[in-house]
Amino acid sequence: MGQIKIDAHVHIGKSEKMEKYFSFEQYYKVMRLHEINNAVVIPNVSSEVKEFQANTYFMNDFNELPEVIKASLFPFLLMSPSLLCTRQADYTEGIRGLKIHPSITRTAINDKKWEDIFKIASYRELPILVHCGRDPLSHISYLIDASENNPGNIFIGAHLGGNASELINEALILVEKANLDNLYLDTSAVKLPSLIDRAIKMIGAEKIIFGSDEPYNDLRVSLYIAELLLTKTEEGKELIMGLNMLRLLGEVT
Repeated sequence: MGQIKIDAHVHIGKSEKMEKYFSFEQYYKVMRLHEINNAVVIPNVSSEVKEFQANTYFMNDFNELPEVIKASLFPFLLMSPSLLCTRQADYTEGIRGLKIHPSITRTAINDKKWEDIFKIASYRELPILVHCGRDPLSHISYLIDASENNPGNIFIGAHLGGNASELINEALILVEKANLDNLYLDTSAVKLPSLIDRAIKMIGAEKIIFGSDEPYNDLRVSLYIAELLLTKTEEGKELIMGLNMLRLLGEVT
């Protein structure tokens, strides 16, 4: 199990936000090059394409992939509070989790508008990946509140709960204090090894998940930072690089 590597935060498809983008097949080649066993893949966020439509394109393309590629990918759907996206989360076969981007949907994660989505995710045992960043609606405090009030759900705060260094430091203090069993943080887009090291010391390796945030960050940078830090303990490396995510997905116990 120590050799498993999972990139738990990858965007697939075009977006007006970024010229660089990946198809499923293109990212699979990147995974093989860097010996990544699995990846959590998410439709790319866009202000021009609504979540329901983005998910439809995404899953249509996913279902046409060769089995060897499909077997290596864990597809997450983009969510909004709309009825259409709720139905999509309820009935779409093959999805392994959900992604919520509060600054795109303009709805904080603790808003009651998400209640139906949370019920579906709990029933289907789907982890919920939540963007955290500079926008006030994406503040970690909302995610902590949602986690406290929805103990039947598993939440993952993206970008170590803040994305920017000062917000990450604040997030780690708040997450450590809350000490919630159902709240995890991923390392996507984090470029300072010291921040991940602080996260390990404050909330423990068992609560941290490796991710790149491709194409908005470079997988090679994320892997290099991880290697700088995780040579200290083989157990911590195993947890962060793959085992934590596999457990949340029910792949291992």
